[in-house]
Amino acid sequence: MDDTNPDDILAVRDLVPDDEPVFGDNEDEYLFTDAQISRILNGVAKGNILRAVGLLCISVGNSEALIGKVIKTQDLSTDASKLQDTWGKRGEYYIGLADKEDEAAAGSYFGIVDFREGWEKDRPELTEYEFLW
Repeated sequence: MDDTNPDDILAVRDLVPDDEPVFGDNEDEYLFTDAQISRILNGVAKGNILRAVGLLCISVGNSEALIGKVIKTQDLSTDASKLQDTWGKRGEYYIGLADKEDEAAAGSYFGIVDFREGWEKDRPELTEYEFLW
């Protein structure tokens, strides 16, 4: 059973963007299903929305490159490789944001160290030894 927060899926859809169902025979399907977004979000992206968006953008670019062609006619010109570059850069941007977010989170903690454990038992930390004369 998938326990992905629906708001997280919507956030990913908003940023990709994949927020309008325009695909399928009835034009009622999204580019990515909720299950696909959930697998990327919880699997590879480890719950990070920005990283999931970046990976999905790269996925769209790869798909465009695979199905796209360079077409030139008198009044039309398309080049799918440019789309792949654009989507790839967009994906790298979001992954970079996710990395910065992870770095900021990693540096924002502190640890409490109990100096009584594992240290010299005869004296408190940073004090002189007791000498018996």
